[in-house]
Amino acid sequence: MYVTRRAWEILRGLIHKYGSESLKKRLWNRDYSRGRYGYGCSAGDFLYPYLVEHARRGSILDLGCGEGKTENELDQQAYTECVGVDISDMAIARAKAWSERTGRVGKNKFYCSDIVSFVPSQEFDLILFRDSLCYVPLRKIKATLDRYSDFLKENGCFVVRLFDGIRYAPLVEIIEANFSVQLKRFSETGAVAIVFRPLKKT
Repeated sequence: MYVTRRAWEILRGLIHKYGSESLKKRLWNRDYSRGRYGYGCSAGDFLYPYLVEHARRGSILDLGCGEGKTENELDQQAYTECVGVDISDMAIARAKAWSERTGRVGKNKFYCSDIVSFVPSQEFDLILFRDSLCYVPLRKIKATLDRYSDFLKENGCFVVRLFDGIRYAPLVEIIEANFSVQLKRFSETGAVAIVFRPLKKT
């Protein structure tokens, strides 16, 4: 049983990273339908104080927003607008429903798309990858961040949260080698939050 479960988890991880958009969507919808991510559970996160500080009451782009935890747990006064993007249409539907319950329909917008190919229609003060950048292949990390850099406002920043800072050390190294890191903090559980900006062009 353990071997079968472990093999499935490995396959699942490969599909999340390298599968077609339709295959990834089906797999994420399956996960959400089985309650894998605790829909509607407001438990807070060590990340939130950093979002409050660096969003500067501005606009946030949440890439890989899932069921809208950030949009519905973050202090409403911390931001003016939050745009959430996720490949799972089931997650997006739940995020919208959650926002209706919290009275944030006017502040939260959601779009169903693969974050690797999504093209924003505006610039943002903060672009967030909350446990989602790890699903982008390592060879595409820099290119993905470079592309989204074009949608940061002046003095805007990226915030990346990874649930295991040790496991995803190679991803962190890519960020540290190619961007200006403003802050790096670990939680008691080993998650890491990184705040960074594009390097100044010379």
